[in-house]
Amino acid sequence: MYSCCFSASCWRAKQDQVSAQLDSLRKEAGVSDLTEITDLLSRLAPIDRLRGVATLLSSTPNVAKLPELVNSATSVGGIAKAVGVLDEHRKLLEGYGKRPCEYHVEDGRLVPHVMGVLVASDSSLAFVEETVGVRKVLQELGLSYTAVRVLRFADFRAAFAPLLKRHPGCKFDMRLVERTDLVYARDAAGHSFRLRIERHSQPQ
Repeated sequence: MYSCCFSASCWRAKQDQVSAQLDSLRKEAGVSDLTEITDLLSRLAPIDRLRGVATLLSSTPNVAKLPELVNSATSVGGIAKAVGVLDEHRKLLEGYGKRPCEYHVEDGRLVPHVMGVLVASDSSLAFVEETVGVRKVLQELGLSYTAVRVLRFADFRAAFAPLLKRHPGCKFDMRLVERTDLVYARDAAGHSFRLRIERHSQPQ
């Protein structure tokens, strides 16, 4: 679910790498809109390399920018590599793995609804508050907020694992605030949820 990254530092390095490559594409192609870059690249590479952006293929390409686009794609390793950069960027924005269970469509892109916020420590996962989204998930499972507000990793995984059977084709989204350098909390939460990960320094 997290590629080859098994540490917080690796995850941050991956985000920085994708961001730098994306900035290079924008500057070299002379465009500022990610959708425009993706649309143009989609006409220079096989459709099956463009997971999640096929809905953009119906828009009219800006032919005048194709030479600049080719040059920018070359700067990051070719058309296929450029498409990969955009796909990695999409994954970082939308989360990895299964599609979101709750979302809306904006500019041809799925925008997941974040159900709630979890805080990860070295030993536990804790909900920040009982949002409407969290309450909806708990009602599906017949759980009370008090019972799951703070759980150790194994208990969290066991409590929310039934969601995978109830929704085999999707996962709900949660924001995960990491206050730990360990990956155990991320693994436990990611078993049942799609995660938007934020890194926060541990309190002194």
